[in-house]
Amino acid sequence: MKRFWVVLRAAILALFAASAYAEDLSYFVPDGASYDSDIPTPADVLGYDVGSYVSRPGTVNDYMRAVAAASDRVQLETIGYTHERRPILLLTISSPENLVRLDKIHEQHLELSDPDSLQVVSDAMPAITWLGFGVHGDEVSSMDAAILTVYHLVASKDPATIAQLENTVTLLVPVINPDGYNRASTALNTFRGEAPVANPQHAEHNGTWPRGRTNHYWFDLNRQWVVRTQPESQAWGAQYQKWKPNLHIDFHEMNIDSTYFFSPGISAQRNPYIPERATDLTRIVGSYVQEYLDSQQELYYSEEFFDDYNPAMGSNYPLLNGSVAFLFENRGFEGLIAESPNGDITFGSRVRRHFRIAISMVRAASDLRQTLLDYQKSFAALTRQAAAADRVKGYVFQAPGDPARMFHFLEMLDRLDIDVYRLGRSVREGGVTYSPDDSFFLFTNQPSYRVIRNLFETRTRFGDVVFYDATTWNKPLGYGLNYSDLSSVGADFLGAKVELEFPAQEAPDRAAYAYVFSWEGYYAPRALTRILKAGGHAKVGVQPFKAMTTKGPVDMRRGSIIVPTGDGQPLDTNEVFALVSTISLVDGIEVHAATTGRTEEGMDFGGNYARPLELPQVLMPIGESVRFYDAGELWHLMDNRMEIPVIMRDAGALRTVDWARITHLVLPDGDYKSWGDDLVKRIDMWVRRGGTLIAVKRAALWAVEKNFMDVEVIDDFSVVGFRARLPKKDDDAPVPEREDYADKEIIEQAQRIRGTIFRVDLDNTHPIGFGYRSRDLATYRENRIILGHSKQAFGTVAAYTADPLISGYASDESIEKVAGAAAVLAERRGQGSVILISDNPNFRAWWYGTNKLFLNGLFFSKAITGEFARFDEHEH
Repeated sequence: MKRFWVVLRAAILALFAASAYAEDLSYFVPDGASYDSDIPTPADVLGYDVGSYVSRPGTVNDYMRAVAAASDRVQLETIGYTHERRPILLLTISSPENLVRLDKIHEQHLELSDPDSLQVVSDAMPAITWLGFGVHGDEVSSMDAAILTVYHLVASKDPATIAQLENTVTLLVPVINPDGYNRASTALNTFRGEAPVANPQHAEHNGTWPRGRTNHYWFDLNRQWVVRTQPESQAWGAQYQKWKPNLHIDFHEMNIDSTYFFSPGISAQRNPYIPERATDLTRIVGSYVQEYLDSQQELYYSEEFFDDYNPAMGSNYPLLNGSVAFLFENRGFEGLIAESPNGDITFGSRVRRHFRIAISMVRAASDLRQTLLDYQKSFAALTRQAAAADRVKGYVFQAPGDPARMFHFLEMLDRLDIDVYRLGRSVREGGVTYSPDDSFFLFTNQPSYRVIRNLFETRTRFGDVVFYDATTWNKPLGYGLNYSDLSSVGADFLGAKVELEFPAQEAPDRAAYAYVFSWEGYYAPRALTRILKAGGHAKVGVQPFKAMTTKGPVDMRRGSIIVPTGDGQPLDTNEVFALVSTISLVDGIEVHAATTGRTEEGMDFGGNYARPLELPQVLMPIGESVRFYDAGELWHLMDNRMEIPVIMRDAGALRTVDWARITHLVLPDGDYKSWGDDLVKRIDMWVRRGGTLIAVKRAALWAVEKNFMDVEVIDDFSVVGFRARLPKKDDDAPVPEREDYADKEIIEQAQRIRGTIFRVDLDNTHPIGFGYRSRDLATYRENRIILGHSKQAFGTVAAYTADPLISGYASDESIEKVAGAAAVLAERRGQGSVILISDNPNFRAWWYGTNKLFLNGLFFSKAITGEFARFDEHEH
């Protein structure tokens, strides 16, 4: 085996000239380290020395497989695949003896978290450590550090390392975000030269949109630990739930001017459900990081800037589950060498830092094995005590008329190991009646109590106003549910325990006249898309009606879809029946077979209130002027969930668009100031001839500025990333009061809206409001772009209530400005329509409750009539 690797390495390295970036393996590993020569070194498999290239995800995986094949210290499995079908690997590293009894170790480890178990911490019980590398794909030192970490743990002959393997089981994910990492590594290696270029103007240091931070649909996977809507987070999230490791490490990078950060975060903004003992242990484990960085005379910081607040993050969610969790932020930059205030910095130095800290964490887990395991056991008991003392004993919730949306909520809870039951009896709470037919219940006193309270509670009072990320994340509101907390619960609240199953519906009877289905179901837009993509005809009822069906009269609300079987339907009856059967089974939509076009009440199928529909031909600009998070959310909703084709084109290349083939222009949050007057006029002409413009957040401001809609801009303070654009100066405004510079950060941050839930009054009789039973709707706001009402009486589809704040932080000034302002505006413009949305209707793929506001703009914009249109249409 040794001879094979030596020969292979020599053959591969002979193909490469000596690299100016190369560092010998001895640069990275601890002094005096010795390794088993039968285990391939990184260079043996990669064909280059670590630090001389940014390894690609396939290359990283090749090394992992080679080491797993050569050693009995590691087990390798594929735990999932990305959107682009790249594998996600998990390595389990320990002593050979531990791996033989891994199932038993796992069983005993979980028993330790059961407060009813008699399992005790024994000398034979190892601590479980999780090492996750590269959740942000462009933070590339993490993945090469993973290569060295695996080599060191698997090949080391040092007695100390061997003892650490006996005391620990390390779960290592070498590439958490393969698709993003592939984009980043490809871009970096594309501009890599043999002569290093540290000048920041070089292309190597300036990545191209959308860069590699996010996954295929441009989601930040480090905000996915709770909702897990993406295949990557589902894969490694399931492994976390399986093991609930004692020590959880999350490797990141920040900007080049930074040093090195390690947890805990700022004390003033810590999640209240994280035990103080967890923070104490974080400091104790952190002393190992401090020891290493001090020995290297490297600068670092802790308990500053970053916080331990948002449970969606990989360094926070584990703290709610009994783990001691760490965020490690390395100095980062794009490229293999870069200028910095402290001199040129190499990629290899970044890799070395992460690698050495990774192996120090395995050492910490070994040294503190007893302490970490004792904490795991006490955490379970303390969690039960906290739940028993809590006023809230349970939650009841429902999603009337939308079992698919409820399914996705239950799916999220199931992935978090939260037990849910069907409601055993009717409950009246908070003005809502919850019945066993459509309602669910959960106790708070279960092992996931701390997670449950984070998911369900609302909070509007805070000790600090400086937040790193979102300030609230209430999941029932995000999924658009009715829910109530309960201070008293009984055994009769419990029905059957929920077994997760998508709510497929039975196929309808064959219809001789037409099929009808409600627009309330979450996947109703996908159902309609199926029909229209197949070349079928469908109409939307803009008035309610009572359809006569094979099962008797059925009440249908506004927005219901009518699919005729005759009268110009291009599809034959068998094709239509096959489609509606698929809709019932796959989309979870109940379809009714109508026997006549004459209704018992309300509009008839052939009247003027049944409007024809067409398949949207959507154009969405992308590129440097567009915020990729928002574009990705829109793309994912349309493409991945609703199967609506989306034409994406660089925002700088719209002048050559064939507008005759476009029905909808969707503008995500972005800066469109570079669009010249000619393009603006061309878009306006296209709208007036029948196109629909949908503009979100800053794009809505642009649309107002370019006179697509005449509304007042109450505030245009927009927050993007960590930079804020201040409001325009008013020459008549009073001079602000003098403030101390020490208060600057707090005063400025206090005016930001970083992720807050507000209540709006929705006109659910408007086509953009179709599919909603209630006028009361929770929206998610992450900016202070505030618009006034439409000048048209019926143009303000949704407006904030007089007392709009539901949960999260907003200053009194912000709340006053939001109160009564418009959230969604829709007006006809010529033969077309303009729709403005100031909030984010698709936040991080889990704000299901307002998805339909956006989707209605795609399907029903032509159903909006201009003023006096009804009378004009009937002139003769």
